[in-house]
Amino acid sequence: MHLKVGLFQVQVKKLIKGLSDCINHVDRSEPRVSMERYAFGSRTLDVRYQINANNLYLAETLTKEFRVEQESIKLFVLNSESIEKLPFPASIQPGAYDAIGESEKYGWVITLEPVTKTLLALEIKTLRVLFFPGNKIEPRNRAEVFRPLLHWLSILKGGLVLHAGAITHGDKALLIAGPGNSGKTTLTQLCLASGFSFLGDNVIEVQSSNDTYFAYGVYCTFKLRPDAIKVDILDTFPYEKDHQSGKKVYFGANRLGNGFDVNPKKIIGILRLDREGPIKIIIDAKSQAAFNITPNTIGQFPFFEEETMKRTYTLVKMVPTYWAGLLNPQEAYSMVKELF
Repeated sequence: MHLKVGLFQVQVKKLIKGLSDCINHVDRSEPRVSMERYAFGSRTLDVRYQINANNLYLAETLTKEFRVEQESIKLFVLNSESIEKLPFPASIQPGAYDAIGESEKYGWVITLEPVTKTLLALEIKTLRVLFFPGNKIEPRNRAEVFRPLLHWLSILKGGLVLHAGAITHGDKALLIAGPGNSGKTTLTQLCLASGFSFLGDNVIEVQSSNDTYFAYGVYCTFKLRPDAIKVDILDTFPYEKDHQSGKKVYFGANRLGNGFDVNPKKIIGILRLDREGPIKIIIDAKSQAAFNITPNTIGQFPFFEEETMKRTYTLVKMVPTYWAGLLNPQEAYSMVKELF
């Protein structure tokens, strides 16, 4: 066992060396077919494609970004020729969400899917990113493209990414947390159709300033189960069927105007949904909110688990928390409106 572990660490070190050489090369000299800029939470993502790299059609998922005052992150989309030059470990042992846990001690955080060689790698010191999409990105993954990267960058900046949706009214945001199939997407849709704006139905970035917490929208998408409620506004979104999850994935980036806003909104509270909860919104005990929201968030993202736990717990402690079960669709909007 020790020999196998030692050999794998040697292989990871070789991969890290290959990634370092690759990112220095593409950053310095590789020609690009195109460069695109997108809002990516509290920063701008500067996407640069190598020649013959797969086009990711990011404009369906992320909002085009033209502001220059935000932090800008370089992400290089690699072609197959560059990937073939990398010394991938012969015995890949990725953990949850394909994370190579040993990479962090060498200054990188990496997810690597062994079969397709789908790669996402962040050089921590320089915040430069390499990405290879493999043969195809499934709709459920494209709906939240680069999700591990969003988490890494947010943690390194002092924030966190929460497994939650968010609706907004003016400059205020209400986070909607809960496990899968708890009603986050349904409630977000109902509020959107009733005049609210939204920041996402499943993934929200949170940053703080002077003990005030702000939510940032990232992905303008919805993922609906076959039996889920669908409001009319989604009829304007293109969608794709994700065959593994069975969901329809709706892509609405750059289509809603102020209905989806990438500007920060002050968080006024967290509404925790639970199918076994009450049929009205009530105050949620801090201990119960933290017990449910924190593990659910940690389990969604690879690396920096301890920091994620601490920051999620602090967020829950600092903002009002509420609890509800499956709300009546005809009454949900008015209940939520009262929280604002």
